[in-house]
Amino acid sequence: MFSIPFFSLLTGSAAFAQINPCPGIFYEEPHNNRVLVPQGCPPNAFTAKQQATTTPPTPETQPIQPPTSPITQPPLPEKTQTPITTVTVKDSQVNVQLINSTGVGISYQAIGQTEVRTLNPKEEFVLRNLPTPITITVVRQDSGFLKVIPKESSPGTLTLTLDESAEFGDNQGAVRINANGQVFFN
Repeated sequence: MFSIPFFSLLTGSAAFAQINPCPGIFYEEPHNNRVLVPQGCPPNAFTAKQQATTTPPTPETQPIQPPTSPITQPPLPEKTQTPITTVTVKDSQVNVQLINSTGVGISYQAIGQTEVRTLNPKEEFVLRNLPTPITITVVRQDSGFLKVIPKESSPGTLTLTLDESAEFGDNQGAVRINANGQVFFN
């Protein structure tokens, strides 16, 4: 009995033959008048007719379709809450003084105005001329609870005293000042 190793059968020329991306069947009836040829192949009658009537949009020129369902956005805090305090707005701007009364660092950011920064324990910093409306986030770096005590210390300046808390409800992380100077917690 004579045997041929299976591997040698796979390495024959037929096993590694190139597949024709544009087979002749695309140019024979009935496919010639019914089927689009793949991109890169010479057009058949149907493809040529389609190209003459419309130019298919490319990803660069394809119009952006609006979403089929409306986008639901949650209401702004001023629509569902009463303000916790008010600050005087001057020329559509406010100053925000942050006072860290905790023993740990606090990460803070004026959204759209600053990168995330750190306020060290017992340190304070003033963010000046922030445009309203503005949202300021504050988070303890040890993930502990944070009590935010807001008050207008002078016209146009909102002071946020940040203190440690053991109360779950005091895990405030965002303070929003609207265009009218009303202050809300998120």
